[in-house]
Amino acid sequence: MRILLTNRILAERTGTEINTRDIAVGLYRRGHDVLVFSPILGAFGEEIRKSGIPVVNTLRDTTFVPDVIHGHHFLPTLIALARFPSAAAVYFIHDWTSEHDKPLKHPRIWRYFYVRQLLRDRLGKENGIAADKIEFLGNAVDLSQFPEPRYPASKLRSATIFAYERAHRDLIAHACRARDIVFDPVGLGGPNPIAQPSRVLPKYDLAFATGRMALEALASGCAVIILDKFGLGGLVTPDRFEEFQTVNFAPGVLSGPVDINAILREIDRFKPDEAAQVTGRVHKECGLEQYIDRLLQSYELAIQNLSVSPVTADAEFRALSDLIEVTAGDATGADLRRLLRPYFLLSNPASPTLPANYTVDFGASGYAAPYQRGGWCATEPSGTWTDGYEAHLLFAPIDAEGRKLKLEISCSPFTTECHQSQRVEILLNGVSSARWTFTQGETSETRTLSLGHQVSFAPVVHVTLKLPDAVSPAALGLSRDSRNLGIFVEWMRLLPE
Repeated sequence: MRILLTNRILAERTGTEINTRDIAVGLYRRGHDVLVFSPILGAFGEEIRKSGIPVVNTLRDTTFVPDVIHGHHFLPTLIALARFPSAAAVYFIHDWTSEHDKPLKHPRIWRYFYVRQLLRDRLGKENGIAADKIEFLGNAVDLSQFPEPRYPASKLRSATIFAYERAHRDLIAHACRARDIVFDPVGLGGPNPIAQPSRVLPKYDLAFATGRMALEALASGCAVIILDKFGLGGLVTPDRFEEFQTVNFAPGVLSGPVDINAILREIDRFKPDEAAQVTGRVHKECGLEQYIDRLLQSYELAIQNLSVSPVTADAEFRALSDLIEVTAGDATGADLRRLLRPYFLLSNPASPTLPANYTVDFGASGYAAPYQRGGWCATEPSGTWTDGYEAHLLFAPIDAEGRKLKLEISCSPFTTECHQSQRVEILLNGVSSARWTFTQGETSETRTLSLGHQVSFAPVVHVTLKLPDAVSPAALGLSRDSRNLGIFVEWMRLLPE
């Protein structure tokens, strides 16, 4: 079977991106012909491609013609439906508020799948999708990564946060100290993404997590307390497993207030035999192979339904007209332009997109090269030095919510006893915008620069780092290294102000 998967971005290790990767790999293992389409590609897209699965950011040039489209996110799915009028489709919705996850109404979509109960209402009550076209299908975990989960410890001795955000860290730390649990405050995921959670999670007895990360922690043998910025769900126990599963171990059940006593109550509910039962249920009911079975069944039924009841050209054009009208939003089309902006920017490959909240790693395992435009040394394991008196960065800023942005750069200076400072002037699109001074002894730190309203909404941002104090170790008599070093950059990212 020829299957096209869509996702609006493949840059970090968020839930939908990992889900796309796992589905693509699962289908590929079964011998199916798979193509992944995402208009915004980054390091994670490259990781999928290294698995032997083709990944594209445009459908204009592909010779691939799918039998079925596995759609996630409104616009890439719409593009795929318009490009391949003979393909059947299924559509997945993962988020309650995101405009990218808005339901796409099209006659070739056979089923709409939601991952938690709340989203059923977004499909049906809010958008008029017929009840017989809506089904629940929760996330799955690749159990080949967790082949032998450990039996839970008799007593909780170690804990961490395994989540995209570090919510309530101080409260968690206080609760863990009160119960003699060693708490790792750095946490996993989010700002500290890990490629193979199965290698790290077994170090911990307890994880505070939500969503897909909660499922992975359970699969590893951790006890899990559902908690994030929305509130406290509680300890996942056998009698509450189905309740949590129907809300994707996510905010649907997070109705309890977060305070020290509430966290302590959930920690005190831990029982090793119950934790083992929960891990057993995850391995029995939430594995990727069962999930792929269900997907293939839905694909086959979608293809069969389209062959029995083909969609007329008139129905196709009416659906497309409706979708353009819905997407355009207000009379000025501002919503449409904001949603389509990443696609237009992709027509200029010299300006790689930089989505808000995406961290560009300048180390050897990162994906910084497309953003660098002269003045950089070869990449080192943890970052990259500037080389010379100027270094340049180029990117197209992307923020779906149209907010003013700021740029964060984690960096450290090249200083010595005989060269005790480094000055840096930052120009944004040719305009001097900030001056930083680093002194000897300063270690890596995060510096922040506001882009301002005009630059935040510019199609392309050119960052110039002027480094008048750059100097080579050779000139200082320290070594034979002739590079003119200024600052060592570990990562950069855009954030809303």
